[in-house]
Amino acid sequence: MNLLYSIAIVLHVLVSLGLILTVLLQAGKGSSLSGAFGGGGGSAAFGGREAADFMSKLTTGLAVTFMVLSLVLVVLAGGVGPQSVLQSHGSAPPIPLRDATLGELIGESGEGEAPAPAGPTE
Repeated sequence: MNLLYSIAIVLHVLVSLGLILTVLLQAGKGSSLSGAFGGGGGSAAFGGREAADFMSKLTTGLAVTFMVLSLVLVVLAGGVGPQSVLQSHGSAPPIPLRDATLGELIGESGEGEAPAPAGPTE
């Protein structure tokens, strides 16, 4: 991997953590911390509307940065690794199918007699 790809991944993780924190720190609409303690002060108790505006702008900025970094990582990783999940896990190549008659598919023999049951015999 090249250095630019590694830097983009580190930035992506940091932006992701920041986005999670800003979403968790925001108060829901119509609720505030002062309401949890029985106070009737509304959102003015802890800084008013300016704090909510700042947190919403920060969340929007981090979300846009997250999306742009996601697209950058897709472009940078375009030629890295195999193109198939099966190839990356080293699975065996697929077995080619042959043409089979309906009788072979349901287990009938070609001589017209039914196959023996597969259960235990006494």
